[in-house]
Amino acid sequence: MRPSARGLRPATVLAACLMATACAPPVSVQHLSLTDAYRQRSESALDGRHLSTTTRIVLERQNLWRNWCDHPTLAIATLRASTQAQFYTPDLPDQLFALAELNYRLAGKRHDRALFLAAALYAYAYLNPDGPPQAQPNRYDPHVRQASDIYMLGLTEALGAPVDLQSQRWTLPFATVDLSADPAQLFWQGYRLTDFQPTARLVATGIRNIYSKPGLGEPLAAVPVRATGQPPAIGMTDKLRVPANLLMAIPDPRRQVLSDHMTGALRLSVLEAPTGMTPLPPATVADTHMTLPTTP
Repeated sequence: MRPSARGLRPATVLAACLMATACAPPVSVQHLSLTDAYRQRSESALDGRHLSTTTRIVLERQNLWRNWCDHPTLAIATLRASTQAQFYTPDLPDQLFALAELNYRLAGKRHDRALFLAAALYAYAYLNPDGPPQAQPNRYDPHVRQASDIYMLGLTEALGAPVDLQSQRWTLPFATVDLSADPAQLFWQGYRLTDFQPTARLVATGIRNIYSKPGLGEPLAAVPVRATGQPPAIGMTDKLRVPANLLMAIPDPRRQVLSDHMTGALRLSVLEAPTGMTPLPPATVADTHMTLPTTP
């Protein structure tokens, strides 16, 4: 009968630990500066150099790290298949975030719009904004902000410029996506909004205050074209752009994103200026880090 671990002497346990780590790099602990400590905890594919600790753990647990380094497309497909097979696992949010981050990283390397859209879809599924509270990530989880940014920047790169706000179908490596768009949302206060330009990658200089609204979506700036016979609104000129937010909404996203066909909607909302303010000129619409999106 084999002895239980509880019955092992301390020296035996120590010897076993030393044998198990004999071929591994030495373990050490060191102090970090406040800046380095924050940087380490906030690492993600968004910085263009690293993956988050969560994604690295997901890859290591499924023995996919080497595949990711050598065959990233295969690693992503394998992780997607295992996530489909274990949909009810407690690790589902971590695996969805990992899929978002890995697609975003690979999309940046390959300049692939379809992969950027895939990253946005996985990020939306991780956030699950319309799901019950128990099916949403902890609001203190740093990945909530990171997933929101992957969603925003993924949409920015996928939809390009100018953004085409019409119903459209996308073909991704793993599924097709049908996105509907209501033409009525292009009309605002007697104007037809046109030429939707993304602003997530713009930065404003020469101005003291930059106003923004927190939320989820892609920030846009549109050119308002006055409808025939309509008097111009106060403060509106052809030199101004109207700030707006575009949300790609996917019902039941955690199930849909793991299927071979998804449906959703592109929802546009205009960001109204605070009382007493005129619409913002193009250069002040958004900043890369101080973004304008808001939840419709």
